[in-house]
Amino acid sequence: MNTNNPQPGDIGPSNPARKPLSAGQTDTLYKASKSMETIRHELTGRILLDYGLRAGELAHSFPTWIVEKRHPKTGKSGWAVEIPDGAKCYGGNKSAQQGNKTGADLHNTSDPCSGCVNRSYDDKDWVDDEFHKETPWHPKTSRSYQMRVWCIPKKSAEETARLWKNFLKPDRQWPVTANTVNDDVTRIVDRANELAEENDDVEEIDRKVHAHALRHTFGCRLAAAGYEPTARMNQLRHSSYEMALYYSQAWGLRHRDQIQDS
Repeated sequence: MNTNNPQPGDIGPSNPARKPLSAGQTDTLYKASKSMETIRHELTGRILLDYGLRAGELAHSFPTWIVEKRHPKTGKSGWAVEIPDGAKCYGGNKSAQQGNKTGADLHNTSDPCSGCVNRSYDDKDWVDDEFHKETPWHPKTSRSYQMRVWCIPKKSAEETARLWKNFLKPDRQWPVTANTVNDDVTRIVDRANELAEENDDVEEIDRKVHAHALRHTFGCRLAAAGYEPTARMNQLRHSSYEMALYYSQAWGLRHRDQIQDS
């Protein structure tokens, strides 16, 4: 075993609210998501756990992003997310500059959310003033839209994609902003802890959970499903190999990523 491998404490998120959930907590949150009263809340938890999107990506998703294609390696048909290099945003009132903190559907304003209005693109070589005006939302990096995200290999994840695409039909953007996505995650965590109180076999989530923690949890789920580090990098659209190793270490799966010298 290579003792020079980075340890979980050396890499990964420093904010405790962004750290991945344990396997038991993940199961709890998934069950809680499926028990939420609205389809939006249900899908928020499921999409973030099954596809690992950033909150801003989910908040700007369109049905055209969700595709069913044959996997280039397995040849099997499966669901994937294809994030574009930019997108329209209808998530807020530009004059108020308040985004959508109330969770109301503000799409009838036809104005972008405050996050998009103030979005910096100085370091994005594919964005210029005209492009930003037409598509005020654009992903974090070019890798974010150049790599396709395949769902976790589970039937429940395939169902998530179908429900998600149907929810957005025919041309609807996700109805709340990234801030509200985080609020929705908090509601799901509250529901998860209600389930834990009702059932001793359900693991409590005794911490604050940011939406980005579910993205990191997705990385751990990929490790548990046997995805090798490079595949995890592609799925999460990361450039760091160390982060890919972190996901296996975070769930105690270091043996999957032992690096051989030859």
